[in-house]
Amino acid sequence: MLIKKCVCGGTDFEGHHENGLNLLTCQDCGVMHQEVLLNEDEYDGFYSTEYHGDYQEKIGLKPYKERYNHDRRIASIRLGEYNKYLNINSVSLDIGCSNGAFVDEMRNRGFKRSYGIDIALESNPEYSYTGHLKNTNFQTEHFDFITMHDVLEHIVDLNSFMTELNRVVRFGGTAVVDFPDYFDKSGKHHWRPIQHLWFFNKEQLAEYFAKFGFYV
Repeated sequence: MLIKKCVCGGTDFEGHHENGLNLLTCQDCGVMHQEVLLNEDEYDGFYSTEYHGDYQEKIGLKPYKERYNHDRRIASIRLGEYNKYLNINSVSLDIGCSNGAFVDEMRNRGFKRSYGIDIALESNPEYSYTGHLKNTNFQTEHFDFITMHDVLEHIVDLNSFMTELNRVVRFGGTAVVDFPDYFDKSGKHHWRPIQHLWFFNKEQLAEYFAKFGFYV
């Protein structure tokens, strides 16, 4: 099983089936995760090969390479909201940068110290990294601004990820998290097999970030 412990450390789960998924609810804290019968290497392999190929078409999505122009437009809208957290010298990192649209839009707007990271890189390798955040060895408090668009729900070892996130963002810096609202009626399309592991509600997510030292 892919996830053996809850983010709270609990190992006592109650299983149920909902919206086509097998879910496990932690009996200690109430956080839900999806039961996925893969190991971590197999899960990484799914994202670095199959997911970026036929799988997206099978579930009715355009592959990321074909979505670049769309994603670039979304990046422009997002940056209109994020601009208050940035200055021209900000060092930024887009975790899960995929096709690189967000990083490209930032650099096009003059934020030349913008970088991306993804385990299956389709971005410009001149300013993007391939792999997991925990293996990249960025300097402590290196980034002023970090974005994660639809990323957190895919992370297997979420506690290790959060510890590393806290380490690489500077004190007083900003981390922007875009996470599925599974429990709103408009969010049912986010109940996806294999892909989405963690099913935090809004209150649980805010409490989880606060636990790692973030002001929410």
